[in-house]
Order: sequence, then structure tokens, then C-alpha cells
Amino acid sequence: MKQIVIKGAFFLLSLILGLVILIVAFSPSLPTRADDIIQDILNSKSPELVVGDTGKVKSGDYEIWYESIKPLGEVKGTVLLIMGLGGDALEWPAFFYEPLVDHGYHVIRYDNRSTGNSEKVRDWSADHPYTLEDMSLDALSVLDEVGAENAHIIGISMGGMIGQSMAIHTPHRVQTLTSIMSSADINDPELPQVNRKLFLRLIAASLRYGIGGSEVGVMRQRIAARSVFVPYLSEDRMAVLAEKALYSKRNRDTPYRGAFRQHIAAINASGSRVSALKGVKVPSLVIHGEDDPLIPIEHGKKTANLIPAALGVWVPQMGHDFAPEHMGVIHEAIFNLLDG
Repeated sequence: MKQIVIKGAFFLLSLILGLVILIVAFSPSLPTRADDIIQDILNSKSPELVVGDTGKVKSGDYEIWYESIKPLGEVKGTVLLIMGLGGDALEWPAFFYEPLVDHGYHVIRYDNRSTGNSEKVRDWSADHPYTLEDMSLDALSVLDEVGAENAHIIGISMGGMIGQSMAIHTPHRVQTLTSIMSSADINDPELPQVNRKLFLRLIAASLRYGIGGSEVGVMRQRIAARSVFVPYLSEDRMAVLAEKALYSKRNRDTPYRGAFRQHIAAINASGSRVSALKGVKVPSLVIHGEDDPLIPIEHGKKTANLIPAALGVWVPQMGHDFAPEHMGVIHEAIFNLLDG
């Protein structure tokens, strides 16, 4: 009995030691001034990050939360924003969508299934995962709910893959496609592979900063996690990330950890769009950061080459994230596509 207790204690200590090593080896340090920015936000009035009309729509078996933001004047068209892996609608920062609204577009953003205030898929099975095509039905259900026959689709990362799927399978609902930081085939053997080691750093950041679930903890975790994907985080970007983390902590559903696993499975189950994209006739734009550490820029360049007449825009010093300093070139390219 004594030997069993000793072995059990040794195993537990080894597990704890391994966890500590993981955290020390892989977790990113907080950028300079991050804690000062967090304290400034805690000492200020929390901004309202949901500014439009909100609702929920049934998509198959699941309810999808959305926000509809209309311009003050004449409406030029509808823009649907689709977020990436594990992300919800509020990951789209105001510095990205507000210029679209100011330019006359009705902007809609929504929580992917299992994120934010959308329904969590709790009966999910790894043997029978849902696919990107299934997730595109969520997007179409939102468009149906707001009465939009079609829309300009803008997707980032996995959201770009969902947008590609819509352009392939339901082109009559897609006025234009903008695929950002994305890929036609995340497992393309001809291209540099996705850096999956970064996910270990995300796990380590969650363990180091966010495991307690405090307001300060979730804000620190959000900044640390995002720093994994970019060469540099400006103070303005850190403030936006911290505000979003605090708002979600206070006002939104608890994050569902199963979302990442489900979304990764959806990407893998959907396979390659390389051949199908060659037949896409929707006017398209492909944007990718030259310093993307997660999805190498070669994926964006191949996507642009596959889609007939697609325009490729390669943004210097941009990683796998938006930042205010990159918005000039991005908005110029998007407006040229949408207004054309």
C-alpha cells in the first residue's frame, strides 16, 4: 500500500513538473506596458462593444447570435463578416468594421457555432464532425434572417475558408469574396505547413494567465495569446484586446473550450478546395500578412492564383491578426472590390 501511495505521489509530482515546464517553455511573456494598459481599462468606464441590433436565428439544430449594424444614409450593400477558429463576432474590432459602415455598407457579424452567445454544440462527435459547409449554412441563415439575398463576404482564417465554401457552393448568395489570412487547403502538401506548435503556446498562455478566470487574468491571457501570432503588438491593439476580453467576461456566455477542437475538425473534415476554387466566378480579393507565423503567406498566394481574376494584397509586417496600422491598405483594397 505504501509503495502505491509513493508511486501515485511521484506520478502527480511528475505531472505537475511537466506542466510547469510546458508553461515556462512555451508561454509568451506579456508585452511591455500590457499591465499598465489593463489597469487603465479597469479604472475607466467599460465601452459598449455591441452597437447594432442583435438577434438569434435557428440554423439547423443550433441558434446563431448575430449583430446588424446599418449606416445612417443610403445602404450600398450588405457585408457579412465571418470570424476564424474559435472566434466570436466581437473579435472583429471597431477599427475594421466602422469604416465599412461609414462607407455606406450594412455590416453583419455573428458568433460561429460553439462561440460567444451562439449555441454550443455539446452533442459533437469526433467520428462525425460538422464541416465548413455546415458552418456556411449558419452564415446563410443569418443572411436569410436579415432579408439579404446576397452579401459581400469577408472572412478571416477559418472564416475565409467558410467564405470560399460559400463562393463554391452558393455563389448566388456571394456578391464578392474577401479571404484574409486563409488557405485553400490547410494541409496542402505543396506548401509550407501550418505552424501547429503555436497552439502549444496558446495553451501555455491560458494556463499561465487565464486559469483563475479573473478579470485581470482573462485580459492578460488575451494579450499574451494574441502576441503569439504577430511580430509586434501596439499599445492601441493591446487596449482593444483587453477591452474585448473584459466585455466578454462581464457580458457574454462563458467561452466553450470545445470550440477549438470542433472547428479544427471541421477544417480537416472539409478537405481541399484547390480544384473547386478554379471554377469560382465571384469577384475576389485575397489578403495575407507577409509575417504570418501560423498560416504561411504561400497559402494566400496560391489561393489568389486559383481563383480566376482574384486580386492578391500582401501586407508587410502583418502577422495572423488585424492591427490599426494595417487598415489603410486593407480598407483601400476592400473598398475597391466592393464599390467596383
